Amino acid sequence: NLAETIRSITENFFLEYQGQTIHNTISLGVATMIPHKADKMEFLISRADKALYQSKTRGRNKVTQNS
Repeated sequence: NLAETIRSITENFFLEYQGQTIHNTISLGVATMIPHKADKMEFLISRADKALYQSKTRGRNKVTQNS
């Protein structure tokens, strides 16, 4: 939910620069650490990275969760 909120805020935030409106979007990859699985940090980061690339592949400006 937090990642989707951040994505939505970014999408709806506009910058004015030298008379032009700049629109922004972001793609996010989220991975959940499950305590009983004792994920190593490297594995968690790898899963988040894969989720990020899935978001980009799906058309960008997306949130993908890899649990």
